[in-house]
Amino acid sequence: MDENLDEQRLFDEAKALRTTLSNISTLLTEAAKAVQRIESETSEDVAATLLSVWAGASEDDIRLLLAAAELFDGDNALPRTDISLNTVRLLRRTSSEEVRANAIRLLEAGASVDQAKLQQLEIHRNLIDKGADRVAMEEKSLWLESLAARQSVVRLFELQDQLAVILDAAAGFANLYGPGHPQNGLEMEEHRAGYAEAHAALQTKATTVLAEFDRLFGDDATGESASPKDSQSLELIRCRQALARFASGEFGHRGGFAFNVADEDVFSWEIIDALHGLSCQTKTKRVHPLSVLEIGGGAGGQALGLMSAGFKHVAIYENVLTRVKTLKANWPTWPVVEADVRSITDTDFSRYRGIDLLAGSISSSMVAKQ
Repeated sequence: MDENLDEQRLFDEAKALRTTLSNISTLLTEAAKAVQRIESETSEDVAATLLSVWAGASEDDIRLLLAAAELFDGDNALPRTDISLNTVRLLRRTSSEEVRANAIRLLEAGASVDQAKLQQLEIHRNLIDKGADRVAMEEKSLWLESLAARQSVVRLFELQDQLAVILDAAAGFANLYGPGHPQNGLEMEEHRAGYAEAHAALQTKATTVLAEFDRLFGDDATGESASPKDSQSLELIRCRQALARFASGEFGHRGGFAFNVADEDVFSWEIIDALHGLSCQTKTKRVHPLSVLEIGGGAGGQALGLMSAGFKHVAIYENVLTRVKTLKANWPTWPVVEADVRSITDTDFSRYRGIDLLAGSISSSMVAKQ
């Protein structure tokens, strides 16, 4: 211990703290019994008024104190001294009566009970009830399930990558061998070199990916239990249906790219777009505010509209002093410039080269004939 410390004072403070904690335990016991009496001896409405309005107790406080009162009663009652609010909270959350009873016996013996101690008691109870072999098997089962879950995540990422390849291949196939425009006909250009090979390759890829899709999602992607309002499930189902179409070979010259094969619509991209259904990543692009130079700001109505549309002003020119003051008062951060547009030189305007929008007020006195 540091020689500069007042040892006696620290010992005295520690003893005083013990007394304070004991007093808190006593007050906790009294508060719990008081809440229990009010709840049991009055109606629900009266009890709520007394506890919330007059006592100033929150609903959480009331629930906790009622739980404490129950713990203080019964065969396995808590000892009435040196019980902290946290101990009561932990015991209240303990579902096992046996673990709670063992914890109370520890408290009666003068030991402290925290979350770690309760976990030890729970483990001990499991070992007794189930036996060491059963507990070991359950722990191994949980470990295997956790490992399988991690592997499933890896497989999901791999499946998403494979779907991205299928998507690119399908889009490329439709663009390369499609008629392009109804004026060019309504059928795929099967006569072009490489068509049959590309069609077969896309079908083979889709067959492989479909098998992995079904191994990963099983019946969840069949659509039998999906709600029409569950958009995510519907996207998954349509993605699976699109894969099945490509895997069957019924696309392009054999059914087009619409979900309805009978339509033979080669201009529809329904089954191609549906392959996006498994993607949970979006390409993000940093959005920069659009810039605007406003000539003739007036009272600021147009400026407010431009701001709402996502524009940021590089300057607002206005010639009338009262309007300039109004603009500055309405939005102090606006870059308002008091000037006649006729006096602004090309050099001045060159500062704003590259802006997204030039806005002006036709009725502004800045451009009116004098």
